[in-house]
Amino acid sequence: TGQNWGWVTAKHDLTGLGGEPEVRFRIVFGSNSIENMYDGFAFDDIQIYEKPASDVGVTGWLSPVSGCGHTAADSVTIVVTNFGTQPTNDTIPVGYSLDSGLTVTVDTIFGIIPVGGDTIFTFSVPYDLSAPGIYYGGAATLLEGDGDNDNDTLFVEINVIPEISSFPYYEDFESGEGFWESGGINSMWEFGTPASVIINSAASGDSAWTTSLDSIYNNNENSYVESPCFDFSTLTNPVFQFSIWSDAEDSQDGAALQYSTDGGASWFHIGAYLDPDNWYNDNTILGLDFSGNQDGWTAQTGSWVTAKHDISGLGGEPGVRFRIVFGSNGSENLYDGFAFDDINIYEAITDISIIIPPSGDIYGCDFTATDTVMILIENVGEVTIPANDTIFLF
Repeated sequence: TGQNWGWVTAKHDLTGLGGEPEVRFRIVFGSNSIENMYDGFAFDDIQIYEKPASDVGVTGWLSPVSGCGHTAADSVTIVVTNFGTQPTNDTIPVGYSLDSGLTVTVDTIFGIIPVGGDTIFTFSVPYDLSAPGIYYGGAATLLEGDGDNDNDTLFVEINVIPEISSFPYYEDFESGEGFWESGGINSMWEFGTPASVIINSAASGDSAWTTSLDSIYNNNENSYVESPCFDFSTLTNPVFQFSIWSDAEDSQDGAALQYSTDGGASWFHIGAYLDPDNWYNDNTILGLDFSGNQDGWTAQTGSWVTAKHDISGLGGEPGVRFRIVFGSNGSENLYDGFAFDDINIYEAITDISIIIPPSGDIYGCDFTATDTVMILIENVGEVTIPANDTIFLF
């Protein structure tokens, strides 16, 4: 069902019909009573043949995969399956490429694969994935006399995401998207110069990320913009700060900031409703149900504001990703959505200020050599000062 946008080849094992004297096939098509404007279904080029004795193919690509932590010598590991009716010979040539086929690395699998069995194989020559970007390629079996070459090759696309380990990190998006990438369902996220009715500028310069540069956002949108990877091994108390502009249907639609430490397999909200420094202003945003948490920014900020939050719990973590999620429900809206710009990630500042007495000289009478000096200090930094910590005054 759905659309495949062109002819595709489909095949299936008919082993259970072997030996049967009278076999017929039919292609069935069904539709319900809902009005449609689709062409339907078509088929052509039917082939029925005996399964070959010798037939192997690549059925799995185990590594490398999209994400962070790639090196100049990434191991390439695949799965090869025996589709034939006989065990394989004890040598199977295989090859891989990750530059769209410009260069092919060839190796040999030594060992017999039983009928219907498979084997995991790691090439002896690794691949340099130290440069971020998208790599296109795949792996194939190169067995001479293979009875079905259609199943020899498995194609892959690997998105190598850079890992940032130098701080402070500042991204104003004036040199491009900065390896931040959008995705999700019904996503309207765009990168460029905002030109909507309400959200009509970047926080600085010309470029920002926004849910559509010049129109309203979609209903039933479950979208996000994901960051590159961050290595916080050298940070103890990191802080996430950025500029935001919200113009969303109040409590229905909104945005939030999340983090992941497992390559994006799971995501968690940063902060909570009514946290300081312009953090979330609502905890009942229906459109954020898909994110697992309804806390977030909604309604109208009126302009760009700076929001920041302590992320000290991520200090020391080597592989951290962030994403700005945006969600809307099905109610009609006429709003621009959400935009962000000027991301700053840095080690929290430690700063203590003397409030009483004020700076300057103090004059008076009746001072003695043993007077007690009393002062009032305030923590004006971004790091909690532990009880019984030593403070040096001079």
